[in-house]
Amino acid sequence: MNYSDDVPTTRIEQQQWIDPTAPSGHWKPREAPKANGGWAVTALLFFWPLAFVAFSRALSVPTLLALGRVQEAQEASDSVARLGKIAVVCGIAVAVLAVVIQMVVLRDMTSV
Repeated sequence: MNYSDDVPTTRIEQQQWIDPTAPSGHWKPREAPKANGGWAVTALLFFWPLAFVAFSRALSVPTLLALGRVQEAQEASDSVARLGKIAVVCGIAVAVLAVVIQMVVLRDMTSV
């Protein structure tokens, strides 16, 4: 009886790329993507609704890497950074809007 078909196996495949500066035929291992947890924390500080998705994507990066799904891990890492940057822009926009509204309200209160 052949048990090799019944047993689930996991194989981590290392994606590689060719170094254009190296002599022909030399391969260098691809660097694993970072989880970008700092951008997830930034999303939490500046615009917390985006932090839920950012933390979820950041925590999925190591799992995807362990499963050998390097491309998906890279996409998750990139999305965490993108969400963090969007959160910074949203947070600054909300702060500026709050200051403008406060100035308008105070101006109306002092003119009465």
